[in-house]
Amino acid sequence: MKVTRSGTPTPDSYFVEQLEGIDKNLSVKWNVHLERWVIWYKSQDGRTYRILEVEDEDGTYRQLDARTIHWLKQHDTHNSDEDPVKRIDRMLEASKMARSKAVHEHREEVKYKARQKASQFLAAAENFYYNGVFSANQLDNKKIISIGAKPSANEQLINKLGAPHLAGTPKIIT
Repeated sequence: MKVTRSGTPTPDSYFVEQLEGIDKNLSVKWNVHLERWVIWYKSQDGRTYRILEVEDEDGTYRQLDARTIHWLKQHDTHNSDEDPVKRIDRMLEASKMARSKAVHEHREEVKYKARQKASQFLAAAENFYYNGVFSANQLDNKKIISIGAKPSANEQLINKLGAPHLAGTPKIIT
């Protein structure tokens, strides 16, 4: 990838040749705000349409390469023998499946993080109940928030973390 004097990336000439080989009305431009390559189509009436933001499946940056050319050829509705309605239905189904997969993966990630936090909270609560202190790693390396009943454990935490934010026995408010 080359960069102009103004710092804007320019696409590789070989990629541009392949792109124009698919359709002369296709072009590729760098989008400064997205920090992604964007494929554009210019119609005969002069209107420009965004076709594709080039990125990996996880939404991260991806260079212009054969995967992009393959995707464009696969989704080219002008140069295909396939029935356009069937092609659009297939494309919509593929898009729906990809979105469903992304939503599922996101939900699983949120569940995993929630389980981790719940486990950390439970361990901290049990440690406080049985030992009278919170340990440093159970508070994400922040200062302890309460002093328990065991002086030796408290001294170790104070030496390690510094003075607590609050001192004394925790109170339950009903």
